Parts: sequence; C-alpha cells; structure tokens
Amino acid sequence: MAIRRVAIFTILSCVGGGLALPALGQIGASPRNPGDWILPSDYPSEAILNDVEGTVSFTVDVGIDGRVQACVPTGGSASALLQSKTCEMLAKRAEFTPATDTEGRPVIGTYDGTVRWVIPEDRLAEGLRNRPREGEWDYSFVIERDGSVSECEIAVLDGPPRRWACGFPEGDVYPPFRGEDGEPVRKRVRMEGRITIDDPD
Repeated sequence: MAIRRVAIFTILSCVGGGLALPALGQIGASPRNPGDWILPSDYPSEAILNDVEGTVSFTVDVGIDGRVQACVPTGGSASALLQSKTCEMLAKRAEFTPATDTEGRPVIGTYDGTVRWVIPEDRLAEGLRNRPREGEWDYSFVIERDGSVSECEIAVLDGPPRRWACGFPEGDVYPPFRGEDGEPVRKRVRMEGRITIDDPD
C-alpha cells in the first residue's frame, strides 16, 4: 500500500505543510533535508531573464530506499520550464526516510509538495547574458541619503522585465550624492535607453 505525506517548501527552505494521515500503525515517507533539494543556483537562466516565478505542486513516488522513483507536476502557477526543473531536481537530490507498514517494514510511499520559485537576489547580479532583443525603457528612482533606493517609477519598459528596472536589493545600493556642504542628499535618477537590432552594413 502506498502511504502519502504532504508538505510545502520554498526553493530555499521548508515552510511547513499538512499531512494526509496514513492508516493506524503506518508511517508515511518523511523528507530529509528538503532545503537542499532545490538550490538558488538551480534557477534556470531563461526564467531569470524573463522574470518568471511561481509555484509548482508535485507528487513523487518514494521507493523503499528513500529515493524518488517518479515525479509528476500536479499544478501551480509556474511555467512548464519550472515544472520540469522541479521534477528534475527532486529526482536528482530528494531523499526520504521511507514509508513503513504496520509491521515497520519499508514500503513504497507517495509524497505531495509544493515548490515556490522566487528569483534569488544573488542570481540577479551574475551578469547572465542572452541574445539581445529590441526594447526601450524610461524609469527613475530615488537614491536616499543612506545609499538605499526608493520610489522606483517606470514610465516605459518594453522588453526587459520589471525586476530588471526596479529589482533593487534592500540596504545601501549606491554611494549617496552629497551637497555642497558634503552632507548626503536625496536625488532622483532617470534612466533611459533603447535597443535596436538591424542588419550590418
């Protein structure tokens, strides 16, 4: 008999979940170190460049050795690419304490979970490259006295994702501007640009 457990975790850590209780005396498959199953470095570059995030619900069959025998995406808001990546990494890294029957013997179990894919800040700064595409942008933001960024406003953003323009990390980002007295001052910065693609001469 397959025994089912359910959990929800993010790409970075376990955030809890509910359990479908097995029959009396049976114990469902229990995840081991789920925070190590999917790492920030696993985020597909294509998804980062296109600002794709979301959730992937899945069902895995867990063998008596505690390893994933099969994985099927069952829903969620993420793209097909992230669904495929989820099962790829679970098959590669996920480990469980196997389910046991009423006599304590290992049996095949079923585990349901949800991965929440959120683009890590350190992946945004890797300088990833992709084929250029035409687009234009016009946006502005305020550099505060402490070097942090606030009030990011987008007038035009055709091509790049919103995160590309306004995805600033918390804390100091830039050296602050200074007034004539040498004291930090707030300044609004406007960024404009355009990418065009033409045949070479």
